[in-house]
Amino acid sequence: MRTFEEYLVEQLQDPENASGFLEVILDEYNKDHELAILLSSLRSIATAKGVELPQEVNQKVLDTLLSVDPNPTCEQLIASLTGT
Repeated sequence: MRTFEEYLVEQLQDPENASGFLEVILDEYNKDHELAILLSSLRSIATAKGVELPQEVNQKVLDTLLSVDPNPTCEQLIASLTGT
């Protein structure tokens, strides 16, 4: 039996699903600034894309990235966070 995380990662491999998921989590983050939820969600997207986010990603890094582009694509956000 699969875990929810395994199911989520599988679904996020579809670019349309990942894009919609990112849009929702960024909207929620802009409302409540729950860093743990945002990071967990971003790690799921990254895992689906075969990338591991660095452990040092924190609120300051995310705030800086999102101030430049409040609506980044999955690819832009992951590239910025991983330096690729």
